[in-house]
Amino acid sequence: MTPERRRTAVRYAIALDLIVITTGVALLLPPSPAAIIACLLFAVIAGSWMFGRQGGTTTTIAALFVLGFVFGSVARLQDYVFFTLAAMAATAAMPRLRAAATHVPIVEPPRSHRVPPAWLWTLALPGLVALVYSDISEVFVAHGGFSVLQFAIVAAAALIWFYRDALQPWRIALQPLTLTLGFYAAIIFVSTVWADDLWAADESVVKAIKNLLLYFVIAALASSWQALRRGLVAMVVTAAILAFVSVAQIGTGREFGELGGLATVAYGTIYEESADARAAGPLGDANFYGQILVLVLPLAAAIAWTSDRRRWKLVWLAAGFVVAGGVLATYSRGAMLGMAIMTALALWALHVPLTRVALGTAIMIVALILAPGNVGRRFMTIEMLFPKEEAYTPPEASFERRKLVTATAARMWDDNLLTGVGTGNYQTFFDRYSNVAGSTAEHFYRAGDSQNAHSLYLEIGAETGLLGLTGFATIIFVAYGQLRRARRDLRTRGDPNAHLALALMIATAGYLITSMFLHGGFQRYFFMLLAFVAAVSRLASEEPA
Repeated sequence: MTPERRRTAVRYAIALDLIVITTGVALLLPPSPAAIIACLLFAVIAGSWMFGRQGGTTTTIAALFVLGFVFGSVARLQDYVFFTLAAMAATAAMPRLRAAATHVPIVEPPRSHRVPPAWLWTLALPGLVALVYSDISEVFVAHGGFSVLQFAIVAAAALIWFYRDALQPWRIALQPLTLTLGFYAAIIFVSTVWADDLWAADESVVKAIKNLLLYFVIAALASSWQALRRGLVAMVVTAAILAFVSVAQIGTGREFGELGGLATVAYGTIYEESADARAAGPLGDANFYGQILVLVLPLAAAIAWTSDRRRWKLVWLAAGFVVAGGVLATYSRGAMLGMAIMTALALWALHVPLTRVALGTAIMIVALILAPGNVGRRFMTIEMLFPKEEAYTPPEASFERRKLVTATAARMWDDNLLTGVGTGNYQTFFDRYSNVAGSTAEHFYRAGDSQNAHSLYLEIGAETGLLGLTGFATIIFVAYGQLRRARRDLRTRGDPNAHLALALMIATAGYLITSMFLHGGFQRYFFMLLAFVAAVSRLASEEPA
């Protein structure tokens, strides 16, 4: 045996020994999927750090056999998925981190440089963004079809791997934002250990993994400014089309057959005891529909600002006005408030004097109050959030329900301050805490109805405690840090794409504002937004051609 083969054999032996040792440690611990995966993942990290991708691949394959044959009675399907994704990320990242830490250049075997075809840049990212934003995949599933989105994500991931030399996906994988999102997903996974309803917890973990994969695929495909801009344009165009149909529905009182589920209409309370139709779009929920429309407004403004021709500037501004009309058609108070605050943030970020910022915000609020139809009266009901003791305010059913679920979440979090009750388990503990919170659930909900915290932050606190809130806050802090740095670098170079970075800042703020009144449903839109954040950060860090 040659010395080189002998060294290779020793590397494989040590890698397998790492698995044997960590398996022994896992057997000494309580039979918890989180503890088992943490031990095996440590072996993968160590193997890939010491012996590169060969060591990481060897330990990953051996660990999967251990999961199946040693811990098969404990490990679940999502455990295999989570471990595989984490192990692949560690195998790709550790050699580069070691090279950066020790200043040793990475020597890889030469590969042929595959150039992606033109259609990949033209269709792949815009098509995926439109598919995600329109939620047409769920509509297709509801009519007995298969999940088009899952197929599209797998196909896109395969394309990214095949053209990895050109797309350079590791530049996304090694970003602080990506690592922070992975850490948050790990917190969600670990919280399943103390969850009572394992099925609900597992479903929450699967959603987190899907969102993380969606984030990575979109960010990797947006590997050039042109590709990124096409993705943002697809998002604005899709939102404008949906909003146009919604405005026509509410304005004319006709549902147009709801377009097979892409333009649904919900009926609910507008003010006091008055009820009316509300645009719910493809999500079937007016409040969430308003939230995803709000996210598009600063992006439409940025695209208009950076357009070369006046004609296109007017087109994108018109698209923004249509989307704003769609927000009003939802009658979502949170979305309206978010739109007003985002206007103030945009004016302030553009260095408009504070007096004009205040004037612009006041004009926006007055316009909402004086809006035609029930929009103004709906927006005025937001004052019920601040009740006055000296005056009687007629109760509104939607606010009373919201007060119940938020108080329940707060009480649930208070009793489980550090860790929460486990991801996806808010509804499991709802009946136990709702009576203690000061109201009986039977007044508003029938047995078997689903409940949610009506606040993303209270939901995270109730389910994952301070641990989860810290992880989520870190995501926001890192995202804004990367966007701030990207905008500064782009402005220094005189690059107009700095406006895209600012637009993403404001869009993220819009999501955070509206999430004060909404739970964590449809988080894929937030992860899609973060994917654009990662793409802008990556492109801004590259030297201009």
